[in-house]
Amino acid sequence: MLTSRVQPCVNFASAVSSRTTDSMSNSLIESLKNLSKSDEKAEVSSQLKDLLKSIAKTGETSVPWSLLKPLMTRSLDQVFKEFYEKSPYTTEPDDSSDSFQAMRDHIINTFQRFQSAPFTLQRLCELITEPGKHYKKCDKFLRGVEKNVLVVTTVEPLTNGIAR
Repeated sequence: MLTSRVQPCVNFASAVSSRTTDSMSNSLIESLKNLSKSDEKAEVSSQLKDLLKSIAKTGETSVPWSLLKPLMTRSLDQVFKEFYEKSPYTTEPDDSSDSFQAMRDHIINTFQRFQSAPFTLQRLCELITEPGKHYKKCDKFLRGVEKNVLVVTTVEPLTNGIAR
């Protein structure tokens, strides 16, 4: 008899949790849509930064790529600029590497071509959320990001399946 009384409470808690998750999900989707419409210099909200941290930690997202892509593009660009301010882009005298702006443009343009999320999505989010963890120099960081966008295999975030 006690079990039957507890069961409705469990169902109620699960229903409340489901509604809370739905409302958070709707709020997240709305934030992503608003980001796409906002000025390029607008700051990324803490809610969206938390989404990137979550993807960096778990590698999973239920957010459609069409909404995640503008967030990642803006975040990459902001991280590039912040990293450049802390550690200017340098090259060796005999190095034929491009300038910071050319390398930045190359990475952003390459990233923009993805029709689905690259399979390196989790690593890209790690680099966005903790850029100084493994890299101290801007040029090394940019090359690290470049390696993660020069991939051809993609995944479908909603199904976590690999697409080719």
